[in-house]
Amino acid sequence: MLRTIGRWIAYPLIAGALAVILTIVMASVKGQSGDLDSSFEVTSFDATYDLEQQDDGSLDVLITETLEVDIQHTGKHGIIRAIPLTYQSHENEVSDVVVEGRLRDANEFYEPGESETPQEWTPASFSEEDIDGGIALRIGSSYSTLETGQQFYRISYRLADVAMNTPDGKAQEVALDANGTGWGVPFGSVTTKLTVPAGLAERLNGNAACYMGSEGDRATCSVERTGDGPVVFTSGARGFEPHQSLTFAVGFEPGTFSQAYTPQRALYTALIVMAVPLGVALIILLGVVLPRWCAGGC
Repeated sequence: MLRTIGRWIAYPLIAGALAVILTIVMASVKGQSGDLDSSFEVTSFDATYDLEQQDDGSLDVLITETLEVDIQHTGKHGIIRAIPLTYQSHENEVSDVVVEGRLRDANEFYEPGESETPQEWTPASFSEEDIDGGIALRIGSSYSTLETGQQFYRISYRLADVAMNTPDGKAQEVALDANGTGWGVPFGSVTTKLTVPAGLAERLNGNAACYMGSEGDRATCSVERTGDGPVVFTSGARGFEPHQSLTFAVGFEPGTFSQAYTPQRALYTALIVMAVPLGVALIILLGVVLPRWCAGGC
């Protein structure tokens, strides 16, 4: 499932207290629920992200996710990938969806020892369904079931208009939630690779962050930067429990993208943070300075 969630990304902001919420999210679940699922596990989840600036100044990201899945129960038809397209007042668009597989079909006849995983990727059957705030990709066929054991999926798509402003206007950011907290299954490993093309690499501001765990957790993971143009950011971690995810983000100089959005929640948070010192100053004025001044006659 690709879902949008509130996640604090560790970039210094107003008064050193505010961090940015940015989430263009990639997650997979059994159906559309968050229930635990014992029918399979995700051995590995590897995702690549290629940034592509558009003529109108907005930013798209081309996403390819490769999943190695261990089917543990017979009778399973496939997986579902939900892609939410609404974040607060902002709406994204998804397009160019391609689904492929290296799948072993339980309905095929195999001689003993011949049920090896295919080496070539072939188109996988899937359908798109509108869901509240997005779409769901139903990958698989009701007419066939999968062999237990190792199966591979590759899902590619374009997500449009992903750049976000920080509330104070001093930076812009791109953040991605790789596997997402919606999965009700464990992940053996999650790795990500974000490629920033040469034309945008010179606008990077040096900020990068990576987190892992359940939604709201602050456990960090490493982000490695290589290259000059293009610049590649890689991150990864192992041993994810159900409903745990890897999130990473990179920052850009302000004005890099002429089309970028500011989430309402982040804007409200910024206003609250700015209001705190003003409130403290007002309390000091009313409780300390004003009485002393009035002691001499108001």
